Amino acid sequence: MIRNEIKKIDSIEGPNIAFQIREEVFVKEQNIPIEVEFDDHDSLDGQCEHILGYFNELPAGTGRIIIQDGIGKLDRICILKPYRQYGLGKLIVTSLEEIAEDNSIFILTLSITLTILS
Repeated sequence: MIRNEIKKIDSIEGPNIAFQIREEVFVKEQNIPIEVEFDDHDSLDGQCEHILGYFNELPAGTGRIIIQDGIGKLDRICILKPYRQYGLGKLIVTSLEEIAEDNSIFILTLSITLTILS
């Protein structure tokens, strides 16, 4: 039985797991420069909420919401390749939307990376 779960990141260990997932997906798989991938929103300072998605208790995805000027930006959402067919991405987006609603944020934007194939 497949069991997906979302947890808010609120410890020292959580960000490290999320960073490993983001490095695997964005830096290694999509060739995003590491200095572009990691930014000022990667701390747990309250301006940004980070979450981890688990597949059968294994960390498999991550995402964050940046809240600024009454707008929530869904950002850095990614799933490790072996877990992309199990609905974890949808669960991460829904969870970030719930965080926005809990903070009375009703305008959301989504950040994406475009890969140009030649």
